[in-house]
Amino acid sequence: MGIIDTSKPNVLAELGTSVVQMERRLGHMDSKVFWSKGVRALAASPAASDPSVSFFNQRPWLRHSLEHLTPPSADVWVLSFQPNSEREIVVPFQLMRERIYGITGRVLRPVGDPMADRFDLSLTGDEWQNFVRALFLSPFRWDAALIGETSFTYDLQDKLSEFTRSTGATSEFRLTGQTPQIDLTQIDPEDPRAIYSKKLRARLRRNDNRIKRYGGVKYEFIDAACDTDELFDRIARIEAKSWKVEGNAAVFNDRRQRQFLKAIAQDKRASMKSLVGFAVVGGQDAAYSFSFVSKERLLDYQGSFAKAYSSLGIGVMLTQALIEHCVCEGVQVFDSSR
Repeated sequence: MGIIDTSKPNVLAELGTSVVQMERRLGHMDSKVFWSKGVRALAASPAASDPSVSFFNQRPWLRHSLEHLTPPSADVWVLSFQPNSEREIVVPFQLMRERIYGITGRVLRPVGDPMADRFDLSLTGDEWQNFVRALFLSPFRWDAALIGETSFTYDLQDKLSEFTRSTGATSEFRLTGQTPQIDLTQIDPEDPRAIYSKKLRARLRRNDNRIKRYGGVKYEFIDAACDTDELFDRIARIEAKSWKVEGNAAVFNDRRQRQFLKAIAQDKRASMKSLVGFAVVGGQDAAYSFSFVSKERLLDYQGSFAKAYSSLGIGVMLTQALIEHCVCEGVQVFDSSR
C-alpha cells in the first residue's frame, strides 16, 4: 500500500480520498512509498548512498544537482521508495511547466545534470513496476513524467505499458543510442591494442604518425579535486576552440555547469574521483576528457578537442590513452553510456 508523506497536512487531507481510490485502482504494492516536498526532504532522509546504483543517482550527485542545476521555477519533490526491508532508494524530482512536442504542461523528471543520461536504480522488473506506480501516487498533478536512459527488456516495456494503460495514461519508449562498455580486464597492458580489429589498429597507427609530424603528444591524467579552477580553465580554453561553442554545448564555459562539476570534483563523499585528461600536442593543449573513476568503472562523461587538431584524430587518441591509463590502474570497465 502506498503511503503519502507531505509537508502540507491540509493537502494530504484533501487528497486522502482520491489517494485511497487510486491505490485500489493501481493494485497491490509491496513497496513502501513516501512523497515529501522540498530540498530538505532529501537531506533529512536516512537513506545513504547506495553503491549498487549509478553514480548519477547517488547522494552527492543529486545534492549538487539540486543546488546548482535545478531551475528556480521548479518545485522539488522527493520520492522515498523502499523495494525491500534492506534497501531504500531516494529519488528527487523536479516539477515545472515545460514545452514537449509543442504542448506545454506540468512535467515531472528526476533531478540531475541533463548530460548524465542514465537513470539506473538497479531495480528488478517487479520493482520497476512498483516505482512507476509510485509516480501515480504523487500528491500533486503532473501531465508527463520523463525518465532518462535506462535499460528495459521488451518484456518489461510491455508490462509497464500495460500498467500505464490501466491508469488511462500512455507510455512511450525511445532508443536514443547504444554506447560501448569495454571489459578492461581482457586487455593486455603490454599490448593494449591487440584486441582491436586490424582496421582499427591501422587507423590508430595513422593517427600516431600524423601527431608525430605535429611535434608529438603528451597525455596527462589528473585528479580534479586539486587545482580544480586551473584545470577547468584549461578545459574551457579547449572548448572555446571546439565545435561545442557553435553547438552551444560548452559545459565548462557555462557558469552553472562549471560550479556543479567543481562541487562534484571536490566532494570527499563522492564514491568516484573526477579525472581530467589532456592531450598536449607540440606543447599546446589539443583535447580534454572529463570522467568519473573508481576501481570498478570509469564513466566517460565529457570531452572535446580544438578544431585546429581535428585532422589528427586527437579525440580518439586521447580516449585510447585514457583506456590504457585505466588498464594500468586496474579499472575493470570503461563505460561510455554516461
